[in-house]
Amino acid sequence: MRIAVTGANGQIGRYLAARLADSAAAQVVAVCRNRVGAGMLSGLPCETRVGSLSQPAAAQTTIGDCDTVVHCALAGGSSGPARAENLAMIGAIAAIPRVKTLIYLSSIAVYSSCIEGGVNRFEAPRPDTTYGRDKLACEKAALRALRGPGRRCVILRLGHVYGAYTAWSRHLLESAQAIGFTLPFSGQLPSNAIRIDRVGDGIVRLLHDPTSAGIYNLADQPLRSWAGLYQWHTGAAEIPAAAAMAAAQSCRNRKAIIGAKRHPLIRAVQELMRAWGSLRLGLVSGSPSIRALAESAFTHLPMAWQEPIRFAYQKAAAAADIKAAASSTPLIEAWLYSDCMPGRQLELPADCAEAQQRELLAAWSRTLIRTEGPWLDLIAQDSLIGEDRLIGGDRSRTASGPRAVRAAIC
Repeated sequence: MRIAVTGANGQIGRYLAARLADSAAAQVVAVCRNRVGAGMLSGLPCETRVGSLSQPAAAQTTIGDCDTVVHCALAGGSSGPARAENLAMIGAIAAIPRVKTLIYLSSIAVYSSCIEGGVNRFEAPRPDTTYGRDKLACEKAALRALRGPGRRCVILRLGHVYGAYTAWSRHLLESAQAIGFTLPFSGQLPSNAIRIDRVGDGIVRLLHDPTSAGIYNLADQPLRSWAGLYQWHTGAAEIPAAAAMAAAQSCRNRKAIIGAKRHPLIRAVQELMRAWGSLRLGLVSGSPSIRALAESAFTHLPMAWQEPIRFAYQKAAAAADIKAAASSTPLIEAWLYSDCMPGRQLELPADCAEAQQRELLAAWSRTLIRTEGPWLDLIAQDSLIGEDRLIGGDRSRTASGPRAVRAAIC
């Protein structure tokens, strides 16, 4: 069996390519869209290929000899063109006659930025972000495309992926040290998180179980609470544990988050009026409701206008993140108020790597943490130019910092 791992220069794709290659269960092909990405994979014990997957002919040339595709690739950019390219990649992969199995890595974002029990359901997730809506559209496209006899499609809705060298773990370590940070509801709500090596366990299990198909959630088993997840990180890094937020404040924050989700248009108008009335224009860009409306309008602008607007926004966002990192007022992070992912979970084998992964996190955290507090100069650099990370002895480049964490991994 030959397995293609697309998006292999990304955080999860690179790990999976290395993990599957080490297992010697099949021939692994790591796929990147350009030579820059391929250069990051020089140390992997598998074949690396460069090519496009958005056109059937190009996809056939690049991975036409593969039986299984683990699809981690994700087009970036503005929502409209990015979604079109992501859907095109799925269609092109499905058009390859030899491909019998597609494992598509989706995200917890398809449910919501803050899952509300009974509202965000397994069969009707109701995403509230552009990223979540794009992922859900790709899920539906993949299930339709691989519907024929002798073929199967598996959708994995990944929880927040953490572990050494991941953006999520970096964010957890930094937020635990942030001035004024507290855990809502004493951290007792479910984290919906999955350690990166357990993602590998799930993929390996699917490769050995050809009967599994359809949609699955993928999170730690047993599921850690936010308190447990933070303690796992702060204990390994030997830094103070995160404090608990008062119950009344926790309830007020969750009510505000849920209210903004349920009535986005009304909320957007209220926040816009309040912002203009007080000249607090930062409130406009920070409102999820207004951001959703702005994203929709942005996709209808001419492409010649989109690039300078996007650059100006990213520059301002990086400066805002640096300022927020040094501020005593922490951001309200919706996922900390979320209920558990609904629906069926992919059953994982026994966890035999807990101690090893904790030791790896401890070693990695020592390169990030200073005794005097958060490493603000690294946060500043990451927001602007990315970070250096070390996996399997190879150095590579990846986007990071608070803004990248909020926009990317789940």
